[in-house]
Amino acid sequence: MHPRLRKKETIEIHHPDSTRPWQHVLEPLGGYLHLGRHLGGAKGADFCQSWNFGPNNSANKNVGDVVQDVIRLWGSGKVVVERDPNAPHEDHWLQLNCDRANQYLAWSPTWNYPDSIGETVGWYRRYQEGADIAALTDSQIEKYKPGLEGRRP
Repeated sequence: MHPRLRKKETIEIHHPDSTRPWQHVLEPLGGYLHLGRHLGGAKGADFCQSWNFGPNNSANKNVGDVVQDVIRLWGSGKVVVERDPNAPHEDHWLQLNCDRANQYLAWSPTWNYPDSIGETVGWYRRYQEGADIAALTDSQIEKYKPGLEGRRP
């Protein structure tokens, strides 16, 4: 989580309206594991190309909304918008096209946006409380795993 959130300081954001594809780190990792099963199969050469593993379009959220969700889930925090007209250009809308993974690998994300943001904030919360990181991460992988196991080439 943002260091200012941990210190209970105000979080400054510069581009609250910028939209990004938000996903949990396990999603692309799960996608690549799924791709690996296909690559190791009899028709593996057919899958030697580039792939995007990203969230569904419903997980495209603007930065301001994500920060508000994080603050709500964390239980405290403040945000202020500090627009800087001299800041480097930043694209307003970013999105991943995962059509190839959806169509040819029958891949789709396991967790939706609320699951992803909840698991992320929960992980950081428990980390801040001194949880065993290896055990915490293992527990999240176990929670995520049913979505992985349901995907077989």
